[in-house]
Amino acid sequence: MKTKALYLFMTVAALSLNSCNNKGKQVTTDSEEPDSVAVKDSMVYGRCGEGTAMHTVELTLANGTSTTYTLEAETASANVLGGLNVGDSLAILSRGSSEGEPFADIVVNLTSLEARWGNLNTTLSIYKDGKALTESQEKKPVVDWSLCNGRLVIGADTFSIRTLGPDSLYLEQKGKVTGYRRLPDLPRKTQTKN
Repeated sequence: MKTKALYLFMTVAALSLNSCNNKGKQVTTDSEEPDSVAVKDSMVYGRCGEGTAMHTVELTLANGTSTTYTLEAETASANVLGGLNVGDSLAILSRGSSEGEPFADIVVNLTSLEARWGNLNTTLSIYKDGKALTESQEKKPVVDWSLCNGRLVIGADTFSIRTLGPDSLYLEQKGKVTGYRRLPDLPRKTQTKN
């Protein structure tokens, strides 16, 4: 009986010490990243080249050079956000290589992302120049947006892009997924002659 009581006491003491040692430490997993992105962006930016196929992406850089990235056959559609259309602006996150070619972990079609998105609560306009306009019932701030290691950063908020399709965008932040639908662009004001 004394042995069981001693064992129970030691277990409780060890758990108590362990919980005290972890106070104040923030633990994040691969799926949870802090809101602020303080790491260097490892994405490569360019245009989708004519050599793009079902399991490869040709990325043409601003200096005219091209690199071909391999897509994993089983998860190719999950790794490509926004589709692969020749001439579209792309951002590719590559970690490692496959069969001598760099491997594309995440491909984001920036041309598809740069649009006006909305849901019942908010309208989000993502512009080509790195500006974003959020419109809600309370405020209309203009903020910056960027990509960092496959994640969308809008102002001070960081989101995982779950889906980017021709008519839908799903963003995840801290386990909460928010869906948007593509909205028509605002009509440009026309000047009338008197």
